[in-house]
Amino acid sequence: MKERLQLYFIKNQRSSLRIRIANLLFKLLTCALYILRVVTEGNPIDATCYECEVGNKTEYQKSSNLTEEEFQENPIINWEAILWVNRPLELWLVQVVLACVSLAEALLLAYLGYKVMFFSTLLPVSFAV
Repeated sequence: MKERLQLYFIKNQRSSLRIRIANLLFKLLTCALYILRVVTEGNPIDATCYECEVGNKTEYQKSSNLTEEEFQENPIINWEAILWVNRPLELWLVQVVLACVSLAEALLLAYLGYKVMFFSTLLPVSFAV
């Protein structure tokens, strides 16, 4: 089984090229979905956990008007805006599926590449004439 996977993913140039092109398309789609999420995201000051009421955010609204020097003196960071990203469920599902596919492919290629490189260094093939 390992030999077939190595042949398909690494040694066969045609299938390897197809896999790399598909991987590139997955990465580009992931970037496009991230841009879509950022564009459709609301005001980060109003960020909160799902189905939680938005609390008093006047401190964050005031800090958004500070200059860079004033912010450096008294940094106020809205951690809820970093932790809770409001996005549609469908977009989240597509992003998770793409991330899982990309991770599985990267792990498989790393495993197969490691085995190929490991055995090729242990058993060097020399063609003596």
